[in-house]
Amino acid sequence: FNRLIMDENFVTDAGHSFWRFIAEKYGKANVVSVINMTRVSRSIETGFQYVLGLTLNTLFEEWKAYYSNVYAGDDSLRSLPPYSEKLTGKRVLKRNDKTRKYTELQISPTGEYAAFVTNETGKYKVWLHNFRSNKIKKLKSGGYKLDEKIDYTYPLLTWHPTGRILTMALEKKGLIWLYFYDLEERKWTEQNIFGFQKVTDISYSDDGRTLLISAVKNGQSDLFLFRIASGSTEQLTNDIYDDINPHFIDNSTRIIFSSNRPGDTLSFGEKMPPVGLDKYYDVFIFNYKAGDPALRRVTHTPLANEIQPMKYNRSGYFTYLSDQNGIYNEFIARLDSAVAYVDTTVHYRYFTHSFPITNFSRNMTEHHVSPVAGMKAWVINENLYHEVYVSETYPPEDLEPVNLTKTQYMTSLLAQSAHLQQPPRIKQQKEKSETPRPQIQPVDRQRKSFKNVM
Repeated sequence: FNRLIMDENFVTDAGHSFWRFIAEKYGKANVVSVINMTRVSRSIETGFQYVLGLTLNTLFEEWKAYYSNVYAGDDSLRSLPPYSEKLTGKRVLKRNDKTRKYTELQISPTGEYAAFVTNETGKYKVWLHNFRSNKIKKLKSGGYKLDEKIDYTYPLLTWHPTGRILTMALEKKGLIWLYFYDLEERKWTEQNIFGFQKVTDISYSDDGRTLLISAVKNGQSDLFLFRIASGSTEQLTNDIYDDINPHFIDNSTRIIFSSNRPGDTLSFGEKMPPVGLDKYYDVFIFNYKAGDPALRRVTHTPLANEIQPMKYNRSGYFTYLSDQNGIYNEFIARLDSAVAYVDTTVHYRYFTHSFPITNFSRNMTEHHVSPVAGMKAWVINENLYHEVYVSETYPPEDLEPVNLTKTQYMTSLLAQSAHLQQPPRIKQQKEKSETPRPQIQPVDRQRKSFKNVM
């Protein structure tokens, strides 16, 4: 448990799994009883021992054994990337550390360099690894080691299409700055970006003159174009839904991105959230050059996320990460069309052909593909260590779809969803046999008259 204190996300996940174990093994009612008894006795140990009759140490051992048995079966069906694809070298690539996180792994368009960010409890460093010489160089550092919540979303990195300039986005003293590192001149230049509360993703257009940005403005995440020469911005989406991980495709005429929007049509200025706002992300394609508000929906998975879409090669394929089986794996896809019907003109229907190409036992936290260099890189969390991998990309025609087996958690989640979608059963009442009622004969009453009275 001492290993969990280095990251509050691990602490949160461990706490959720412990209470889930209590609910599944001892019943949900005992969860409430333990909390109430803990509040009354003012002792966590007493609360568990009084309700469950077990000490905390015994419960911790049962909890660990329970999930070890659950995930041992899942791991036997999957594997990790081969060691030969692991990015090794000197300094940070040689001496790994549990407190060190690797983010923003970017392969240069020339395939000569790999840039990435390391963050150790708040202090970040930007590194440049040379594949030819196998040497690594620290380009920039900042931040402070603090015992508080750490922001791992900065810095952001992306390569200029020429492969000569590495661009970095960073928040400094409440302002967002762009830094440009020239590999030939070996120096940084900077430029300020105004009007955003936070920038979450950046990527270049094919001509290198425009940055495609996912940023937070007025409390919502939207897509923007930032023209570097003039410093001007153009807003592409403006609604309450989250638009993240944008990249240019098809010679920068279209944009592929992830979003939790339920529909496939842009509604500029929508502010009212619908009932039951979706928390899962799908992949969309936006033809912004034509100004068409109709989006092309690439994926539609109600209980899974598709994130980080980008171009896979120069033949129309793209790639993204999906947790359809409960673990983030890499998928590749392409758009296809067929004739729907013919009247005065030919009408087409469009569909997506996608398939997984990895079946890892651990999540791919992020990935990056350089189509020009024919290389890809990804980061995997293995036993609390962040490991970096690099390999070449293979032609999609040579790749076979991988059979993904769902984890036990995803299987239970699908079962719960199917149960909720079933219509409620109405208890049929037995038809009562109607017996004829006996007819009541009217009672003859003696009529009284004044004659009888007299």
